[in-house]
Amino acid sequence: MAGLYVHIPFCQSKCIYCDFYSMPHRLHQASEYVDALLIEAEARREEVKGEPITTVYVGGGTPSLLSEMLMEKLVTGLGRIFDMSRVEEFTIEVNPDDVHVDYIRFLRSIGVNRVREFVTLVVKISDIFLNELLHSSLFFTIFVRKCT
Repeated sequence: MAGLYVHIPFCQSKCIYCDFYSMPHRLHQASEYVDALLIEAEARREEVKGEPITTVYVGGGTPSLLSEMLMEKLVTGLGRIFDMSRVEEFTIEVNPDDVHVDYIRFLRSIGVNRVREFVTLVVKISDIFLNELLHSSLFFTIFVRKCT
């Protein structure tokens, strides 16, 4: 069994508690970053010794700042590099400010089955959004944080 952690360093703002590397989100840098991640993944392919990947965690930063096109490129590229046929848990961190129902559907369509939602103070979830989440087969873990 092997697992992947993918760090997406882009954020809208830096949280005061965060020690992870992050930078402001810029579309051209995000595209170049995804390309670089896939080049590095290819270079490190042998580190998993052919074992199938069972866990994928995409953290950051704020991975949900990636466009659907870039997220799909990342996931598809990783799937070409590694054996992801046995992934049991595929988690992505999201920010509620960046996520909408269509993005949740998109995440599910590319294999994500767990979303870790970071809440900045108070989040109001509409009945429609909550209903969609409850029927999306995604597991949500909610953490509270205070951001600057």
